[in-house]
Amino acid sequence: MQVELEKEEAVVPTESNKYNYTYTKNKRESNIDLIKTVLVLGMIFSHILDFFFDKHFLITNYINLVSFSGFIFVFGYNAYNAYIKKEKINIKKIIKNIFKLILVFYVSGFFYDFFIQRNYKISNYINILCFLRLPGYSEFLVTFSLLNLFILVFRNKLRKISQKNNYILICIVISLLFTIIPPVEIYIPWINLILKTRSISFPLLPYLNLFFIGMYIAKNKPKFNVRMLLILFIMWYIHLIMFLFNLEIRFPVSLTYIIGSYLYLFLYYHISTYVCMKIKSEKAKKILTVVRKKQFNFFVD
Repeated sequence: MQVELEKEEAVVPTESNKYNYTYTKNKRESNIDLIKTVLVLGMIFSHILDFFFDKHFLITNYINLVSFSGFIFVFGYNAYNAYIKKEKINIKKIIKNIFKLILVFYVSGFFYDFFIQRNYKISNYINILCFLRLPGYSEFLVTFSLLNLFILVFRNKLRKISQKNNYILICIVISLLFTIIPPVEIYIPWINLILKTRSISFPLLPYLNLFFIGMYIAKNKPKFNVRMLLILFIMWYIHLIMFLFNLEIRFPVSLTYIIGSYLYLFLYYHISTYVCMKIKSEKAKKILTVVRKKQFNFFVD
């Protein structure tokens, strides 16, 4: 999930700038770093529960709901600041991001099949190399490679879209429409990464609305709004009812599953903004922005 930023110094929210950051060279927003930290730690915790415990934990449903959606949101937020709003960008960086993510996909996929699935057939690993097989806990990495490619190909169009909030809203609605169409009855890995199918995958088009929401937030820095909170709570409540009565599933992704994450991301954004505004300790700030370390940059920046 990489968007390489040309910034290092964190911009900490204050009363005067908490909704109006200056995202300039060598500066970054600490509230977004805090969101990334929470998302990464949650994902790691969820995977530990999956790998080492047979029992299903309710908290994993929450983490699964918010993790991938959250990473797409953060990606859209950072992509707007790093690439979309700028007239000139370093295209080589985006290309490097794509290949880094593919390399990590290979490493993760090989590890999963060899050590977890204990699948030792050479043909299996050739299929992974050719993207004819997408191992568990790895397929989302290819989705983010496609998202980088999407930015590379459509950056000028995205820049025009970002200039009008109505255009962003239209793109959000179009993406959500892909959550209600029937799943494609075919198993071709690259189609599974783009369109909704019955396989375990994270298709780009149904999740792209979160990318555009991230763009919108990065551009407008909206203030906390009680009316919006109530609207998102209603969306989340619909998701909850559907979940409790087994009327929605994660795969293939559904409309209520996507919009169910909106409330959490709304709260993540505003709570992280408030927390970073209140923190004075430099040591605490470093802990909160742990995912800025180089070993995590290929994944969440």
